[in-house]
Amino acid sequence: MYTFIGQYGNVLISVLVNVILSRLLTPHQYGIIAVIMVFIVFFQLLSEMGLGPAIIQNKSLSKNDLYNIFSFSIVLAIVLAAIFALFGFLLSYFYNDHIYIPLSLILSIAVFFYSLVIVPSAILKKRKAFKYINISLVVSALAGGLLGVFLAFEGAGAYSLVLMTTLTATSNFFLLFFKAKLKFKLTSDFSSLKKIFYFARNQFLFNILNYFSRNMDTILIPKFISSTAIGNYNKAYQLLMYPATILNGVINPVLQPVLSDYQDDEKLIDSTFLKLIHYLIMIGMPMSVFFSFNAKEIIFFVFGMQWGKSVIPFILLSTTVWIQIVLVSTSAIFQVKNKTKYLVLSGWINAILITIAVLIGVSFKSINYVAAFISFSYVVSFCSTIYILYKKVIQCSLNRIIRIFISPVVISVLMIVVFFGVKYTRIFGFTNNYFVLLVLDGLVWILLLIIGILITEGRDSIVKALNLMLKRN
Repeated sequence: MYTFIGQYGNVLISVLVNVILSRLLTPHQYGIIAVIMVFIVFFQLLSEMGLGPAIIQNKSLSKNDLYNIFSFSIVLAIVLAAIFALFGFLLSYFYNDHIYIPLSLILSIAVFFYSLVIVPSAILKKRKAFKYINISLVVSALAGGLLGVFLAFEGAGAYSLVLMTTLTATSNFFLLFFKAKLKFKLTSDFSSLKKIFYFARNQFLFNILNYFSRNMDTILIPKFISSTAIGNYNKAYQLLMYPATILNGVINPVLQPVLSDYQDDEKLIDSTFLKLIHYLIMIGMPMSVFFSFNAKEIIFFVFGMQWGKSVIPFILLSTTVWIQIVLVSTSAIFQVKNKTKYLVLSGWINAILITIAVLIGVSFKSINYVAAFISFSYVVSFCSTIYILYKKVIQCSLNRIIRIFISPVVISVLMIVVFFGVKYTRIFGFTNNYFVLLVLDGLVWILLLIIGILITEGRDSIVKALNLMLKRN
């Protein structure tokens, strides 16, 4: 529940700040920030090195081990921040824009604190201190958002976004650090790192592969198309990821810390995962339908009329919302079952598929083609990941996995038929207000979802689930 509050609060703040900044900043300015933030994420992965999940999973680490690992992360943070400060010169040369030099200098501070927060965050998750973690997340996001909006109104342009990011990272670290009560030790003892090396290595490799597969489009579009194009594309992709962020932001921070306590009970883990996947697809597939049919209204209402070129990419990418929601949650199952080598295998396959898709897309010099090929690659990646899970990780029959999809598919088809009627017979043609249209379509969507669940899941199963929830409360 606290993770729900923290993640929804963070997303709400992010959306509100984005709504304001999208009206103050241009697609070109957003494009510049989209590029540099891709590399921020890369340096975050370098700094984490799989340490966070490894700390959570390993139950034999002592306080001294945690101090040693934290000390190692401080040294790593200093090195990575210095490299990132110089990295701006390379970006300036590659994209032929000198603005990347001062932006990288400022964001090197964020890189430093992103690196330092990994160990305190993992320790608090291991302690299941979800209340404190998520309050800190909301407070940090609010502080950064207020600064970003203020600077944007003062005409700071792209600098408002980088300073917002820097303050958010800095404040979040100090809040978690004081709660975790860590100490710095000047030591050359690497025995603590050896305890988590194997798990962390595989997690780190997967994170790197996942990073490149997720961000290859953002790296190549500004180089081969334009910064304005990546600004428009990034807006569509950003909206696409909100549902995955909201749903999995609530589930994933809790899933591994809790299930790691039951890592020897494989039947419980497998059963929990299959139920989770079923509910995520049940929400995700209908959500894909809603987003695809309301792409124009969503883009114009949230970001404004200047983002019209984001509409078609958003329609195409929206077809994969349910895939994004499911794929993000699968990594936790690889982790709790200590099968991270198969996590790396799925990472390799996904990275290759998505990279090929982006290269084909940019060759057409259009973000619409990039979105189309990326969407297709996500479908293939999803199939390969589920196959690896079925064959190597979870213990169940293929028929049980197939049955998971029956209800969501039936509900989604029902929605497609109804929304075709709503859109193309102009049932809501009495208004052009995007907010009103979204509300009306949203009500139709909720009604169809309830009807679809009643038809496919049955009244008894819903009543049983509600009774179970009430009994637990």
